[in-house]
Amino acid sequence: LADRIVFINDRIWVLSDAGKVYILDEKSLKIRNWSSNQNLEFNDIGVFEDQTTYFLTNEGVFVWEDSTDTIIQLNQINNEIGLIDNNSIVYTGGLDGRIRSYNSYKLNQTVNEWTIGSFFQDLIVGKENEIWGATRKGIFRLREEKIKWFNQNNGLPFDNVRAVFSDRNENIWVGTYL
Repeated sequence: LADRIVFINDRIWVLSDAGKVYILDEKSLKIRNWSSNQNLEFNDIGVFEDQTTYFLTNEGVFVWEDSTDTIIQLNQINNEIGLIDNNSIVYTGGLDGRIRSYNSYKLNQTVNEWTIGSFFQDLIVGKENEIWGATRKGIFRLREEKIKWFNQNNGLPFDNVRAVFSDRNENIWVGTYL
């Protein structure tokens, strides 16, 4: 089964739930694939400013090596969830309840770190390049290095939030556990 299908750099990328990557080159129609001997779970795929394709996984950050049809691990950030914002900053949320940011060119060096104190369920980038995160303690917004919490104390029906979503009108929606 496919976890994610995206179109990047004239290629269709299919990330499977079994740690496999399939690539269809739109120009040559050549299909390539790569399988992990690790139990990789893909959280995000994107392109850095230098056009390198990257993957955020449960085992760290990886990049696609075109010349060898392989994926190379850049670091071992133990994260459950991750994304890249509009400024090519990588954000990851780990089991340790911390969110970390990394410059996309120096992924072995943490730029910033914030203690959230809760397991991450979801992360998205909002309309003003702010980060929204769903946790078991509510949702938070990370904007200009400051965190603001939203939970039952200020309007959510439940604190245990599973998903956060921004619609085309840039409204923020949340999905909670009952």
